[in-house]
Amino acid sequence: MGIVIAILVFAFMIMIHEWGHFIVARKNGVFVKEFAFGMGPKIISRTSKKSGTEYSWRLFPIGGFCSMLGEDEPVSEEGSFSEKSVWRRMAIVAAGPFMNILTAFVFTVILVIMTGYYTPAVRDLNPAGGAAAAGMQTGDTILSIDGKKVHIYQDLSYIMIDIGEKPTEVVVRHLDGTKETLIVTPEYSEEDQRYLLGITVGAENLGWKDAIAKNGASAIPGLIGSTFREAFWEMLGNVRIVIRSFVQLITGQIGTSQVMGPIGIVQVMDDTYSQAAAISFRALIVTILSLTALLSINLGVMNLFPIPALDGSHLVFLLIEAIFRKPVNKKVENIIYLVGFVLLLTVMALVAYQDIRRIVG
Repeated sequence: MGIVIAILVFAFMIMIHEWGHFIVARKNGVFVKEFAFGMGPKIISRTSKKSGTEYSWRLFPIGGFCSMLGEDEPVSEEGSFSEKSVWRRMAIVAAGPFMNILTAFVFTVILVIMTGYYTPAVRDLNPAGGAAAAGMQTGDTILSIDGKKVHIYQDLSYIMIDIGEKPTEVVVRHLDGTKETLIVTPEYSEEDQRYLLGITVGAENLGWKDAIAKNGASAIPGLIGSTFREAFWEMLGNVRIVIRSFVQLITGQIGTSQVMGPIGIVQVMDDTYSQAAAISFRALIVTILSLTALLSINLGVMNLFPIPALDGSHLVFLLIEAIFRKPVNKKVENIIYLVGFVLLLTVMALVAYQDIRRIVG
């Protein structure tokens, strides 16, 4: 069942992506020839009498597509993608990734409402650690580390990756509201194999149900603000992680063996589904929402990278056209797309091979 859920999640994310292209194309007067759910041979199709768009359901539920007039080759007709202004075309191309990012944000908001979140407040101090020696206190809220602002609990994990042995500037807000800048000397942990400040962070905030039960309806205005703020910063943190991972892959800091593709993700989702289902139905829903939000932000951000065959490369060509007032030679563009697509398929095949090896062995 977990594998079925994983496939449906992938299909949902890709359809949301294509729907973004579709709705913005329609709003800009571009004729959409076909909007398809799934890939492969058609099972069911119907053509709208009003718009002329063919809506189809195809055999394999692994995504979908939005085919527009003049998208691949210039067409001098009304409703052609190629006839629209460069800025309108950029909006249509960017709409797909934007919808994935927006979907991730909505799901994150739902998760915060259901489960609450952790704040970057100190829960415990290691008496022998650098933070205690610097004067940090239980209950302090960490505001920044070495100039990097801490908005939410997840920011700490991201920032702590780069913490070394040098003294670190930590700005905290005490329980009485006063702020203080502390110089903390990290200490190496043999158990964790990295440098640590000597603190346990993460004061828990209640989810909406528990917060309203405890404080009444008067808590709702504050809950709305904190929920949207938490969801925004959590989503932004995930964006940074995707970008960082991509840069590390390109620069060789991590290899393809450490990258997980669709096959590996399906396996992880299947395992996670089984574990969550054994706990409760609520845990299952939270797990599915969490994974969908994380995968959706990955899909949205990755598609904005300037990789041939992805939306990001299309946006780069359109940006060049906007700057120089002249489109890139179509033959050159197609060659770049073809070479990039072959390289992308090669990387995907290598990642799939690594996924299968991990699963089998």
